[in-house]
Amino acid sequence: MLLQPQRTCVSVFALLLLPWLLFLSSVSLASAALVNITVDDYYRDPLTNNTWVVYVPSDVWTRGPCPEGCTGANPEPGRTYFDTWHGNVYNPGNSSLAPYAQFPFEGVGVYVYCVIQTSSSTDLSFFIDNLEVGSYTYRSSGTDGTDTYEYAVPVYVNTSLSPGKHHIEIRNGILGSVTQSLAVLDYIIYTRDTTTEPIPATFTNTLSPSQGGFPQPSVVSNSSGTTGHDIRGSAIAISVAGAIVLTVVIALGHRYWKRYRRSRRPPSQQYLRSVEGGANTATVTRFVGGSPASAASAAAARSSDVQPATGPSEAGPSESPRGPAADQTSPSHPGAGIEEVPR
Repeated sequence: MLLQPQRTCVSVFALLLLPWLLFLSSVSLASAALVNITVDDYYRDPLTNNTWVVYVPSDVWTRGPCPEGCTGANPEPGRTYFDTWHGNVYNPGNSSLAPYAQFPFEGVGVYVYCVIQTSSSTDLSFFIDNLEVGSYTYRSSGTDGTDTYEYAVPVYVNTSLSPGKHHIEIRNGILGSVTQSLAVLDYIIYTRDTTTEPIPATFTNTLSPSQGGFPQPSVVSNSSGTTGHDIRGSAIAISVAGAIVLTVVIALGHRYWKRYRRSRRPPSQQYLRSVEGGANTATVTRFVGGSPASAASAAAARSSDVQPATGPSEAGPSESPRGPAADQTSPSHPGAGIEEVPR
């Protein structure tokens, strides 16, 4: 079955349009590169350089490491992010307000990592934009006289925030509870969508809030350490090259498909009528010098060789006479019975 011209044009247009639609979608995905920014419990946000974690009340939080030993917990500095942490012990009988740490950020996701001391219990509550969104509870497994720690424990994960500015609050302890709670905050990671929240062009190295000379945090994108701009540029270049190659392949394939379809077309109705001469006219195709004879020679052959029938016809005297049979064609006119059929 032959394709209709209009349907063929629509199909070709759709095939040629497909790679560019894929290109645009890949650019959109590449443009939405997610960048993770890690903020230490003590150092400034490496992206903004003007925000950091604030502890309330400040006098009940202890910054580690502590040369004389920290109250409540004393993990190994080398196993914490930038060798620092902030700890607090919540005692239900001595507190009317749960101590908390808060941090403002602009992003679409946030992760909180703590150090857990296995010989102590921990009760944490999490608030984003003043709404409680989660909690974390750990119960002591007992103690054998030594303190053991679990590092980089994700105590809260939220990957479904709306783009924009937010602030997270981490509260230690539960008001009204009789259980003591130990909180040791190590670092916070927030995810930024560079489509709606691009990385500032003025991004530079950062300084700690009160001291210098320490190793500084940095922006980490995915797991490769590249920025969102690098990812977006590479994805766009690959998408453009792929779209061009796919377009060329489709165009060449369509061209050869048309040739193939043309070669597979059935004979025309005019040709079929010409070879059904057994009932009306008998035509014989002969070739002169390897090519079909002309229509003029065919007409001359018919006028000189074809004789009217001598006998009465079964259909009556008004019926047109039959032509000669194939073996009665005059050999002196090789072009007799030829009809050119356009292909």
